[in-house]
Amino acid sequence: MRVYASYGTNLVSTESEALALFNQASEHIQSKIEERNLGKVLLDKESLLYKTEPVGCAADSPWFYNILKVYQIVDGLCTAEDFLRASQEEEIATGRVRTYKNSPRLLDIDIIFFGNEKIRTENLEIPHRAYKERAFVLLPLADCLEDGILPTGEQIASLLENINYKLVTNIIYQKG
Repeated sequence: MRVYASYGTNLVSTESEALALFNQASEHIQSKIEERNLGKVLLDKESLLYKTEPVGCAADSPWFYNILKVYQIVDGLCTAEDFLRASQEEEIATGRVRTYKNSPRLLDIDIIFFGNEKIRTENLEIPHRAYKERAFVLLPLADCLEDGILPTGEQIASLLENINYKLVTNIIYQKG
């Protein structure tokens, strides 16, 4: 089972701080799932790190750093809900407080795809409801999927044609 998880932060100052935060969070999530005997979680791929203009946030929100990590779950029973629970525990452990929708945050982890599963619950929607609208999700997915085809069968290039964004080196400009 492949899991595609998008990581973001807009409360660190440097790329190195963002990478350290994301790597530590990833390791903790992997450990939590393994400690619960839900399977072994292997990091398979990760995208480039992007600096991203805030999308859907308050006008004065700081810019984000974003990365996508692809995991392979083997020898286990880990569900999307289990992965979500471990991710949310890690967000809370780093001090995330949900004061208002899209408020600044040290760590935000979204499950974009969980294999080919389609899930709609009160707490979880897979594929993620907004992945088609976000260059900061699609461009990192393109880094990780050499053929450019999503688990849904959609082509990343086609979806990007519908988004008004600009990419300059690793900086994504997208008004939201």
